[in-house]
Amino acid sequence: MPRRCSICRKEGHDKRACLKKSFGNTYSSLRNYVNHTTFYSHIKEKKAKKKQGRRQKADCQYTELLMCIWLLQIPEITYNKETILNNKQKILDHTKFKYNPATIEEYFKHFETNATDKKIKKYMLNIKIDLIDLIFKYIYLTGKNCTFGVITKLMKDNHLNSRQKKGDIYIEYDNGPFTSISVKKDPKCPLGNYSTEKFASECYLKDTVNKIKQERISISKEFIPNYDTLDVVQRKKKYKGEKIPGTHDKWKGREKVNTSLYDSKLPIWKLQEQIINNPEVQQKLKESLAPNVTFTNIEYNGDSWRTIPCYTNDTDFKIERCKLLDTNDSAKIWYIISIDNKLTYKADIRVKSGYLFSGSLQIVPTYLLESDHLKLKHL
Repeated sequence: MPRRCSICRKEGHDKRACLKKSFGNTYSSLRNYVNHTTFYSHIKEKKAKKKQGRRQKADCQYTELLMCIWLLQIPEITYNKETILNNKQKILDHTKFKYNPATIEEYFKHFETNATDKKIKKYMLNIKIDLIDLIFKYIYLTGKNCTFGVITKLMKDNHLNSRQKKGDIYIEYDNGPFTSISVKKDPKCPLGNYSTEKFASECYLKDTVNKIKQERISISKEFIPNYDTLDVVQRKKKYKGEKIPGTHDKWKGREKVNTSLYDSKLPIWKLQEQIINNPEVQQKLKESLAPNVTFTNIEYNGDSWRTIPCYTNDTDFKIERCKLLDTNDSAKIWYIISIDNKLTYKADIRVKSGYLFSGSLQIVPTYLLESDHLKLKHL
């Protein structure tokens, strides 16, 4: 029979090893705990906190669920974690709440793992009713992938592609119109991430796309021995290299590649600039940031509301390279975007896929923060 730990009940190690793994010290520290149950609870708490520090997937953010709960205005629910979890079934059974059964548990799981009473209260107390009519027919929690026919039809009727879909939540009213809500975790969250090579392909910049692809592969070959003899899985393994101790998702090989891209004068960045300088690409970026739609698009970032504008042909959209925001310690180049002569966004181009040889670089726009305005005040 294999050894079973008397603390965590898992096979393959004893309680001494479990204690050392969790605290990096000796078995004698167990005296600080009344019993094994208390000790195991402490281990689970430590693991939960460690998990919270990791980069989270954005597919089922609990803040989207919080927004739905606030909109439903269920009297018994106050803004604390325990009350929300205790009323989970009441939320799910609400006749006005439409959700995907395949993903709703992921939302609650993300909520249970990451939400705290302090975060919940801060996030929900900043929600205002000035932009939303609370007398509605249904709320649709769509997230990133919509499964509701009525919302899919709304997208088709407005001729929107996946880049232009802003809403994570859609509100349907009895008299027909919709309101979409884009839910951001905080004001620093990106407004989207768009493949520059896809933009270029759609604008028939085939030569530029081919050159960028060759540059991506050429740089990768410098760090992957015998690149041409390896399959994709082997290339990714070599590309990542060994994990950097004490980090969740940093790898020695990948960091070396990123470091090699710190120089903004490299050909791969100059080719990216060629793409962004193309007027048709700029038009597609403009349409992606604020599409012209027949319904209301609203955004909430945990701090403030805003109505997402509809950029039309009359909207003056200007994107410029901004070397002032470049740094010598990141694999990015920066742009600033003005709307009707008002400085509004910043955007960086970065390696987004994690593997330079197999994925396009992406442009990631965000709002300018107060610190950015101070840095750019002379422009």
